[in-house]
Amino acid sequence: MSIENFRCSVCDTVGKWKNVDEFRYKPSEMFMCEICAFITYPTIQQKSEDLTEFYRAEYREAPSVNNLFSGERKLHYHAEFLTETLEALKGKKPKVLEIGSAFGMFLRWVRQAVPDAEVFGTELTLSFRRNAWWLYQIRLDETPDWGKKYDLICSYKVAEHIPNIDKDLRQYALSLTENGKLYISVPTWFGSMTNFGVSGFSLEYYYHKNHINVWSKNLFEECLRKSGLKIIKHNDTFYDDTYLCVRDDSVMSLPKLKDDPELRLVELDKIKKAASLYDLGEYEQSLSFWPDFPDAHINKYERARGKIHSQGFTEIKDKYLDPALKLCSKSSALLNFISDIYMRYEKFDEALKYLEKSVSFKPNDPSALTAIGHCYRQMSAKTSDPKMKVKFSEEARAVMIYLEKTSKQCSPDAFTWMMQDNAQMPMPFETKENEPKGLALIEKNENSPGNTK
Repeated sequence: MSIENFRCSVCDTVGKWKNVDEFRYKPSEMFMCEICAFITYPTIQQKSEDLTEFYRAEYREAPSVNNLFSGERKLHYHAEFLTETLEALKGKKPKVLEIGSAFGMFLRWVRQAVPDAEVFGTELTLSFRRNAWWLYQIRLDETPDWGKKYDLICSYKVAEHIPNIDKDLRQYALSLTENGKLYISVPTWFGSMTNFGVSGFSLEYYYHKNHINVWSKNLFEECLRKSGLKIIKHNDTFYDDTYLCVRDDSVMSLPKLKDDPELRLVELDKIKKAASLYDLGEYEQSLSFWPDFPDAHINKYERARGKIHSQGFTEIKDKYLDPALKLCSKSSALLNFISDIYMRYEKFDEALKYLEKSVSFKPNDPSALTAIGHCYRQMSAKTSDPKMKVKFSEEARAVMIYLEKTSKQCSPDAFTWMMQDNAQMPMPFETKENEPKGLALIEKNENSPGNTK
């Protein structure tokens, strides 16, 4: 099949494609639909058998503990988003299907949350399927059984990899029970310039060919609409754009959504210029092309930090922090960074507010929880009130106990910090005559890790 005969998954137009390789560093046969501005890789999509084999054998190695850590973080997002949905399924012996199950962590979690649920999953990578079986006794197949009806179909960061995704979305809609729901999360582009969970920014990673569907939020919602899926819940801070949908064929008659191809070309050009300047360390110029660029804001401040310190915190806040917050209002990474600046200037109450907001964006985020513990620890170190020293140490300790329970990755560090916090707190039966006293330890250990600055 030639590109002249290639159909757009969003607007169904055939053969109206413009090569947009000029907006990345390495030519990769990236094309844009000239009607709706959807971006994809037609050559890859047309070789669906090769793509399937790639996901079977080459896409990733056997899972490791790092996969466990990332999967655990996602479970916190699932729990926040799906609590009501899963509660409604209890006692109904529901059928739950996950598309792209990795090694089964999500399905295991569903089975724990809804013990009478019957779970099904798909996964192409054999090493992951084997791990799902030996770890959790969950059988995963390569393809779903569409002869069944499902009460919940889940697809978390998978749809960006699937050719002709609109056809799959329609199949999901048709396979839902009368009250069934689709839970789906996808990366969307042309909003915040981020690497979708990977630190730093790389233009080639941003347009990685593994993501064959490069949507805007608007265009993905059009794919849902044309597939007969009505959005009933949405979140755009947990992990890109996440939706809960029900089947409602009436939405298929609503006006079509599309983006402006000319505007998309302008956006592509601005993103490349912003990325190129970022790579050169020209952060302020980079932001002039794409203001919603968290890493550029962070690096802009860090580069100027030594020079502007003498100007005082108010100048820093007005010139660097507040503009960044306004332009990148949904970035938990930026919130964590800004909270750190507030802590450096001993503005602990304000720092805690930003960290609490960060945790609302990324439930149980280990970085934010660790920073909250450090904030309380610094508050303990700075106060001269003995009772408040202990109170702040107790707060830090409580956060570390929680972090140790919710993050396997951070558990060792959290436990170590918790013991440091324990050392700052007197036991109930201590007296002035007894040594060592908890408050005395605070004074003796001013240079300990517990007094992070």
